Amino acid sequence: MMQQQPDSLSLVINQGRMMMTQICNTQKNPFASATVVNLQRQPQQKFPQKKKKKLLLLVTNHSPLPPDWSVNKHPRATLSTTSLRRGSCYVKNKCGTKTSNLSSSLKKKASVISHNHPAAARTKESPSSSGSASSSPLPHQQQQQQETKLLSVLNDCLKQCNWRVALDVFAALKQEKGYKASVRVYTVMVRIMAKGKQAHRALQLFQEMEAQGFHPDVYVFTALLDAYGRMGMLEQALSVFKRMKATPACRPNAFAYGCMMAAYGRVNQWAKIDELFWEMRAHGLKPLGSTYNVVIGAYGKGGLWDKMEKAFDTMVAVGCTPDTSTYNTMIDAHGKGTMYSSMEKMVKRMRSSNCPADVLTYSSLMDAYRKAGWYEKMEETLELMRASGCKPDVKAFSLLIDIYGKRGMFEKMEATLQEMHAAGCQANVVTYTGIIDAFGKARRYEEMERVWTNMKAQGVKPDLSAFIAIIGAYGRGGLYKRMEARFHDLQMRSAVPKPGTAAYNVIIDAYGKGKLIDRMESAFEAMQEAGHQPDVITYCELIDAYGKAGLLQKMDSTFMLMRVTGVPPNEHTYSALIDGYGKHGMVDKAERVLHDMLKAGIAMNLVAFTSIIDAYGTAQRFEDMAVRFKGFKLAGIEPSCETVGVLLSALCACQSVTEVSALMSCIHSCKNFKVIADLLDERSEGKDKESLWKDAVALFDRLQLEGTAARLVLYDSLVEALWCFGWRARACRVLMAGRERGVFPQARAFSGEELLLDLHMLSVNVAQVMLLMWLCEMESTCIKEDTPYEQVTVVTGWGRRSRVEGDSPLKTAVIARLTAMGSPFKIPRENAGRLVAPVSQVCDWLARERLGTHLLLEDAAVPGPSHLLSHSRW
Repeated sequence: MMQQQPDSLSLVINQGRMMMTQICNTQKNPFASATVVNLQRQPQQKFPQKKKKKLLLLVTNHSPLPPDWSVNKHPRATLSTTSLRRGSCYVKNKCGTKTSNLSSSLKKKASVISHNHPAAARTKESPSSSGSASSSPLPHQQQQQQETKLLSVLNDCLKQCNWRVALDVFAALKQEKGYKASVRVYTVMVRIMAKGKQAHRALQLFQEMEAQGFHPDVYVFTALLDAYGRMGMLEQALSVFKRMKATPACRPNAFAYGCMMAAYGRVNQWAKIDELFWEMRAHGLKPLGSTYNVVIGAYGKGGLWDKMEKAFDTMVAVGCTPDTSTYNTMIDAHGKGTMYSSMEKMVKRMRSSNCPADVLTYSSLMDAYRKAGWYEKMEETLELMRASGCKPDVKAFSLLIDIYGKRGMFEKMEATLQEMHAAGCQANVVTYTGIIDAFGKARRYEEMERVWTNMKAQGVKPDLSAFIAIIGAYGRGGLYKRMEARFHDLQMRSAVPKPGTAAYNVIIDAYGKGKLIDRMESAFEAMQEAGHQPDVITYCELIDAYGKAGLLQKMDSTFMLMRVTGVPPNEHTYSALIDGYGKHGMVDKAERVLHDMLKAGIAMNLVAFTSIIDAYGTAQRFEDMAVRFKGFKLAGIEPSCETVGVLLSALCACQSVTEVSALMSCIHSCKNFKVIADLLDERSEGKDKESLWKDAVALFDRLQLEGTAARLVLYDSLVEALWCFGWRARACRVLMAGRERGVFPQARAFSGEELLLDLHMLSVNVAQVMLLMWLCEMESTCIKEDTPYEQVTVVTGWGRRSRVEGDSPLKTAVIARLTAMGSPFKIPRENAGRLVAPVSQVCDWLARERLGTHLLLEDAAVPGPSHLLSHSRW
């Protein structure tokens, strides 16, 4: 008796399976062995000769070959054995367009394991055994078999969260005559849409099912409820939940209650979670492990640590064993809450209960250690991950790469990227964006461009975040032409979303920080003309730029425009206003803005704290500054590195012992920054110098997690204060520590034509020290007669301490210093913010000039505050 040929439903299902091979990389069900064969079906009524189709069949040990197919081994196809599920038949329609890329993608994988499958030797048989017409109803047994295969494909889609493939397969099946989906199929489809956060598609499927005459059961309702919950559509989720309660046959079960609790958790309604939990218990429903996981996760997300711990203890007490998902939720919540000790205790508890850790466990640990700056523990966790048999994924490698980039450990960062590729883990756009951002913040533009080029060469297309990272890097460095060129590339690219508000915000911020007010306003207008609405970040950047430029009327009018357009101000908005008034000594107005912020219901925060302290410093009301600082400390606000930087800058402007003593007392009171006061105090001279420096290095290492701009404020102000206090050797040592950590600029090649040093973000004295150290390095190592560079450039800009447009103390001081040394540097016509010289002239000058005489690195005779008050600064 002839075997029945595969009908069109089988072909559709197998095509769905084949599409999933491009996504699934199943390791739990390894493919035994396979043979790749070419198949040519004999022409029949179903496939007329003019539409003859060639198909590629991957035959497994468990799949029989239809009798009416001729078999020839495919000469070129290759396939990774880990890409297929055991016992499945994969069919490729070579004429189709939907899956036309499958063959080429499979051929890129490892060689196929050839096996002499019995079907491979089978010869073609009579075509007379063709099945019944496709229009006839399918037999019950055959329909069950087809549904089982379809559900297997859909479950693969569910695991991989690939709702597009599921929709394609389901849509193709519905076109076949004789097929009618069941409630089970609709349930799985709705669950897939829920996991993919496609609530509107889930609703369409639900309504389609009802239109087909099916009565939704509790599982379909729960899947729809979950879809709404995942999208944060609380009202719709609650409506489905109420409908379930009103339908006797579909009363919510424990899983439905868990989905509703998760929906409340996503919108931070913790009290509702408690109500539902006890309501479920009152209805006699026993909470499942997944229910407790939802409750624990919701409390952890909201920072309700006590409730989270209590829910976990209750789960154990009622005899519900925590699984890997439970422990992962606890570990992740503790890590996000910086409760590292509790997190590690939970890991030990997980091991003692013999609960296996998975990739998510280790990723959560690495993410927590990354936020804490403990890269050594991240490295240990990665090794533990490998030892346990878990293969590190792209997230684990990307987290390690990110921490190396933030700490300026660029060699380790790139070595980890190479290790990642060697392990067969392909870096994604998130990985590359982190590397680009790290190089950009360190102003290492050549390396950044190299990574950008490599990313595209690897077939990874830059997304909007990647473009924003590289645009922002050039903007922060004042390289506006390159910034504009990248922005233009973003506008022209069709493969990524067009520039939105976020991209325009980067441009506006760069122009604003560069005091290019006209360009900033033009960018703001262009954003609106492109149909993008300004958000709170846009207005904050405009207000900040106007305030720093002294355009206080425009600053005020922008704030009013923000209120009129319905964009609510946040703490950064008020802080920008405070900073704008404060930088011009208008302390009373700054205090009034602070009062308005508190009245608006915005709590006192670190940003506003630093801005109001800086206002008093700018007005040189140093004793009032100290009083205000101590008041904030009593309110429980701990200063940041920017706050301490403001205090250090104020120290250099003090005119009396009383003022110095008041501000030194403030710095001493900062438990995280006490070592800075010890570095400045002459009484610390009697202490062990190496022990003091060891404490300072520990502080610098902890600060690596802060943003580059925040660290620059602290390092710059500390070097300035140390120099003013007479601690010149210490000042240079701190400056070198900052350079080693990627804070201060390095001599770097730019465009292969010039060697460049950027000083425009530094204080006056710090810029001069950096310049002299840079020239000394250049004299010994950087510049030789056979150098490939044509020009040496020093960027001065307007200086970080500049208050008035056109007035640049930094530029004036640098020019005076270079002129006194007889240097060949000149100001070019096209850019007044730079000093340039041909490399040949610089070489001749360095050969005859003794730079050591211009830089005295010895400490003053009596360093400390007394030196500041009794000696003029250079």
